[in-house]
Amino acid sequence: METQARQDAVIEIGSTGIRLLVADITASGDWAVVDRAERALALGRDVFTAGVITRESLIQCLTILNRYREILAGWGIPDERVSVVGTSAIREAKNRDIFLDRVAVKTGFRVHVVDGIEENRLMYLLVEHALSTAPDWSFETNSIIMDVGGGSTEIMLLKEGRMVAAHSFRMGTVIIERQIKAMMGSEHDMRRFLHEYMRTTAENLNNELRMSEIQQLVAIGSDARLVARSIGTQVTELLAVISRDAFISFTEQVSRYSVEEIVQRFRLGYSDA
Repeated sequence: METQARQDAVIEIGSTGIRLLVADITASGDWAVVDRAERALALGRDVFTAGVITRESLIQCLTILNRYREILAGWGIPDERVSVVGTSAIREAKNRDIFLDRVAVKTGFRVHVVDGIEENRLMYLLVEHALSTAPDWSFETNSIIMDVGGGSTEIMLLKEGRMVAAHSFRMGTVIIERQIKAMMGSEHDMRRFLHEYMRTTAENLNNELRMSEIQQLVAIGSDARLVARSIGTQVTELLAVISRDAFISFTEQVSRYSVEEIVQRFRLGYSDA
């Protein structure tokens, strides 16, 4: 058992970007974020369109990872204190093994590719920690935990604090965009497609926990953080609260923006917008 404080780092190679987080870990196991970085990288567009990670994306990935290695060197964090994880884009790439080998050779990082079940476990631990920082919030109510990523949507159902189901759906923001473009549909077609997909999913989830009995939705991920920054009430550093009506109003408003307006208003890159 370790008894001294230390610094650890995590790098996530996701469908839309690569994220770095550095944290101070106390002897008691508490932690606090001291540095973070994020760079856009459209791995998901490669994989969910062509099935492989392109050479161009590989080069961009290596550049970003080597930049992060410089940041970690500045903090004095050794490799054994760095965890590098990959999610659905790498998981589904046909040239996954070649990609992982090139990353290891060119950067020294060994990437651990997590499956959907492990993503759900990590999601649960994250939310549990975030809620523990807010005395008035807990898992003791019927809840949905949801993470909409670029390549998948992770959903966990909790009944009175007890997990009753966990699912990983192959439906993320990048995949939705690809499917809409493949259909050559309008915004109306997109709304109809999403509504039908959500209706079917809700019916399936209803067999495990009645949706009418859900009291809170816990959303995580970059999209959720953007909404929280825009209209949320910050409860703690890790937790913001948004009313149902405010969320619906916000999403309806944003749906009327052009890509250029979204980039300008929310200071996003075009790939994220």
